Amino acid sequence: MESRARSPLWCAAIGAFSGARTTLGPLLVCERVLDEDVAPGAVPARWLQSARVATMIGVLAIVEMVVDKLPFIPERTHPIALVPRIASGALAGAALSSVDRTKRRDVIVGAVLGATGAIAGAFVAVHVRRWLARGLPDVVAGIGEDAMLVALSRTVLARM
Repeated sequence: MESRARSPLWCAAIGAFSGARTTLGPLLVCERVLDEDVAPGAVPARWLQSARVATMIGVLAIVEMVVDKLPFIPERTHPIALVPRIASGALAGAALSSVDRTKRRDVIVGAVLGATGAIAGAFVAVHVRRWLARGLPDVVAGIGEDAMLVALSRTVLARM
């Protein structure tokens, strides 16, 4: 993996995707490291390198996209929804920063940046969703948001 993929900016960006969709940050890291030569001590990147784990996270991502459209689901900035997003962002940031490295400090910095990115991403995504929902049913706005997230995540993944 190129060194630019381990930069702090990428850890925060991956975390921001977790803020928008809980499973999206780890899924992007899974896709990024799936065929990479990851050092044995590069935990948690090694956890996310498995094709089985990537498949499970992918299924959870689809379920999350469907559940997100239900009217009784709280906003992603509500504490009960924000905590798993922060944890997911921390995992994704830590995994990304651990590739080809075994220094614990790098993993901790990546986790903090990923968690911070998740918080920011959750609040930005709420505002984007509200903006999209002006004059549209919430389900349609949610589908539009999902399409934007998928397109943006594909772009980011191609540049990492």
